[in-house]
Amino acid sequence: MKKVFALITAFLMCLSLCACGGGKSADNLALGQTASTDLVDFTLENSEFTYYVSNVSTNFVEPTDEPNSLFAASLGHCYVSATFTITNKDRGGSISVGGEGKPVWSVSYNKTDYPVKGYDPNSPSGWGGLNLGQNAAILNKTTNTVIKVNETTNYLLDAGETVTIRTFGVVDVDPENLTDGFDLTISIPNSKSERENFTYTIPAQN
Repeated sequence: MKKVFALITAFLMCLSLCACGGGKSADNLALGQTASTDLVDFTLENSEFTYYVSNVSTNFVEPTDEPNSLFAASLGHCYVSATFTITNKDRGGSISVGGEGKPVWSVSYNKTDYPVKGYDPNSPSGWGGLNLGQNAAILNKTTNTVIKVNETTNYLLDAGETVTIRTFGVVDVDPENLTDGFDLTISIPNSKSERENFTYTIPAQN
């Protein structure tokens, strides 16, 4: 009986060590994988921390190392940049990408959760949610070039349409290193007018 108890104890300790070992959850998605509801397919192509993003039309809202007075995160904050491809699988009607009045994305960094909010670089504590504002670019996915700069608070995705969008949001944290890894949780709609959450693990950059 003591041997059985010892084996069970050892097994539980092993599980505990595995749980504390870090790394991504088995349920988390990797960059390039697709999160799906019955209404939407969503693929996160890339995501990273940055303090500056470009305002040049040819590479609009792309992370940059060069300080930019228009798109510069204030102290105590950073941007999380995201490029994603989204498909409206509905038979008719459009889906609003962005324009949300509440936070629908969040970052988990160093075991703390931060809502991605206010896609207005000049108002890091402002309105929450996936509000694209004028801080989003529509991309050619194959060439990663800008097709057009988004000019509204959202993007209306027609039935059957697929679009690739690059945008960024404010997170109330200064990461230890911009190359650190983090988890990004996104929220996408289904046909019941509900939202389903999916988490992507963003690896640390070399």
